[in-house]
Amino acid sequence: MFVGVGASRVCDLFKKAKESAPCIVFVDEIDAKWMVLKETLALIAATDRADILDSALLRPRRFDRQVTVDVPDIRGRTEILKVHASNKKFDSDVSLEVIAMRTAGFSGADLANLSNEAAILAGRRGKAAISSKEINDSIDRIVAGMKGTIMTDGKSKSLVAYHCQACLY
Repeated sequence: MFVGVGASRVCDLFKKAKESAPCIVFVDEIDAKWMVLKETLALIAATDRADILDSALLRPRRFDRQVTVDVPDIRGRTEILKVHASNKKFDSDVSLEVIAMRTAGFSGADLANLSNEAAILAGRRGKAAISSKEINDSIDRIVAGMKGTIMTDGKSKSLVAYHCQACLY
């Protein structure tokens, strides 16, 4: 309901939650933002970076339970791929089961990224459907990173440095 919104909308969310208590509030990416809730509110939060959480957040009585959800198995990856493939056209030689076998260790977000990246590549290549070539290139891109260009001019390096610095705040 409040995905990608500013702080005032999030404050409204918690105000509504207190008025509606008991209730559950789910916060994704808790490593990026957190707050302590009291009384009859339940906070359910997710992160893929528990290693960088503030130690104050992890003190006793802040969270009663911690549930670790591992990356999906082959069956789970196949089902996730089906969801992300439902609105995309694939060549007849593309098998979601084969893709699932090749993507061990991929999270659901990685699989969504793979599907979207393959669609973008197919579009850039002027294809009407995603082929095995786009899937293979997308897997390589996700695993090994994008093929970049070498920055030799100082202005480009400065712009990237400013951009990266701004992302930290």
